[in-house]
Amino acid sequence: MVHPKSWAALANLRLQGNIDPSKPGSCDSVTGQCILCLNNTFGSACELCAPGFYGDAVSIKDCRKCNCDECGTRKCDHDTGECNCWPNVEGIRCDRCRENHWGFQSCGGCRPCNCGQASKSEQCDLETGQCPCQPGAGGLTCDLCEPGYWRYSAAGCISCNCDEKYSAGAVCNAVSGQCQCLPGVLGDKCDSCPYRWVFVKNEGCLECDVCVHGLLDATDALEELISPVTEEMKDVSSSYFANKRLQNVNATADTLRLGVDELLLDPTGLDYSPLVGAVQNLEKQRDIIDRTANHLLTQADTINTDADNTRIEALEAEKLIRDAINNVNGIIEELGKLSEGLQGSAGPDVDNLIRQAEYILEELKNRDFDPAQNDTVVEYTACEDRKYTIEYSFLLIY
Repeated sequence: MVHPKSWAALANLRLQGNIDPSKPGSCDSVTGQCILCLNNTFGSACELCAPGFYGDAVSIKDCRKCNCDECGTRKCDHDTGECNCWPNVEGIRCDRCRENHWGFQSCGGCRPCNCGQASKSEQCDLETGQCPCQPGAGGLTCDLCEPGYWRYSAAGCISCNCDEKYSAGAVCNAVSGQCQCLPGVLGDKCDSCPYRWVFVKNEGCLECDVCVHGLLDATDALEELISPVTEEMKDVSSSYFANKRLQNVNATADTLRLGVDELLLDPTGLDYSPLVGAVQNLEKQRDIIDRTANHLLTQADTINTDADNTRIEALEAEKLIRDAINNVNGIIEELGKLSEGLQGSAGPDVDNLIRQAEYILEELKNRDFDPAQNDTVVEYTACEDRKYTIEYSFLLIY
């Protein structure tokens, strides 16, 4: 038999419409808790929007799917639809990691890259978390040197340059750079064996046995005997080649001496015609330039004379103008004196003076001084051109 409270809850749910009471198993027959909610709702009375949905589950019954990224969202607000992101996830939809983070695909938040100082960037790979390392640096966060490299810094690591033949896999100390040598091998770079030791591949340097030492002792004794002879042979060889070079120089000197002797005995045997021809051509060019310069000097003298004559004529014209002006001023002065003594009429002397003044003024108006001025400018320009031409000719001669 169903409890009365449960029946009341079922009646309320029917009013809400978020459950079908006629469907078996829709609610718990003892507690009345809803089980098979409708319209994207959930809760003991189907009074809330289901996870991933938001809206009004009771009155409007408009539970809509949240627009959130399922992997980056912790939960969606039932009322507003606002996405609540996992740690270090951002975006309105919670669809990406924050800057310098990675691991979005884990669907539980993003992790910081924590790239080291030898990383080219603070941002790592979004999927693997691998930081971009500088040359020689390694590790997920570029915080150490790769095998065979040392001296960690922001620029990366530098190669140890270990000799692969004598070292154990070209591995060195990441702090000191000391290569990890095979047994018995010497040097910071693992590049040699001790004296009278022999290198065995992948084993290192091994000391020679007694027999080998005896053979090496005999070899050293032979070297002590041969070394002085070798040095002496080097001296002999040097002397021999020096003597050959000296002989070659002497032979060349003898050949030159014979040629000089032949020239002294018969100097007429040499062909001087090319040199003589070149000298004659130079003399002809000198004569032509000399004649041209003399002609230019003569023209310059003539032009200077014409220019002087033109200048004299210009000065004479200027003197005539000054005289005419003085005469006019004198006539004007006389007219002023006569006008003071006359009242109302002028005598015959006044008329004569006026006629003379008018005649002089007319002469000044009709006289043309432009030709004399133009001739002076032309003569002066020609003199300057001739001057530069003569100077250039003398430069060619000397």
